Amino acid sequence: MPMAPAMPLPRDATATLYVEGIPDDASEREMAHLFRPFDGFEVARLVPHAGRNGRKMYLCFAEFRSPGEAFASMQVLHNYDIDPREAGAKRLRISFARKPPRSRGDG
Repeated sequence: MPMAPAMPLPRDATATLYVEGIPDDASEREMAHLFRPFDGFEVARLVPHAGRNGRKMYLCFAEFRSPGEAFASMQVLHNYDIDPREAGAKRLRISFARKPPRSRGDG
């Protein structure tokens, strides 16, 4: 459970994080493995989305028990280089989700 420096919780904090910059071939398992060491982690979800030029991509959400636990993981993983050996790889950009994704059972 990596620890981040204590900072005040932002006013827009939610228990769900929106993660950008993930590789095109990322899996939910890989994303869950990335967040699992943090207290309060519950689930990582990849949601299919039509990207630019119709290219398939995924939106990633990581859900925690509380906004404080989500914020602690954000402080550690924001700008993380998830694929350092890949030329031109992007770093993770993490923000609070504006609206938590619907759970799979919410039809």
